[in-house]
Amino acid sequence: MTLLNAHKLLIATATLFSAAFALRELFALLGGDGKLLVLLASGAAACGLGAYLKDLWPRTSFSGEAQPPAPATGPTPAPAPAPDPDPDPD
Repeated sequence: MTLLNAHKLLIATATLFSAAFALRELFALLGGDGKLLVLLASGAAACGLGAYLKDLWPRTSFSGEAQPPAPATGPTPAPAPAPDPDPDPD
């Protein structure tokens, strides 16, 4: 396992933990025992970590091989015409 893949695994775990903690705090708040600031902080942490993970995920795959570049789409443009060596046709 590469260092980048281990980092992805840890960030995914932290994201799930933050989301679960926010959900638990939401149910506690609905029951009258939760704290709104803790709910907002853990929800913001889950969203921030999720956005970071979404940006980080496509950099490499878990198989250890880099993603191949996307194939070009559409027709290849025609090459530019060669300049005329004699601009004055006398």
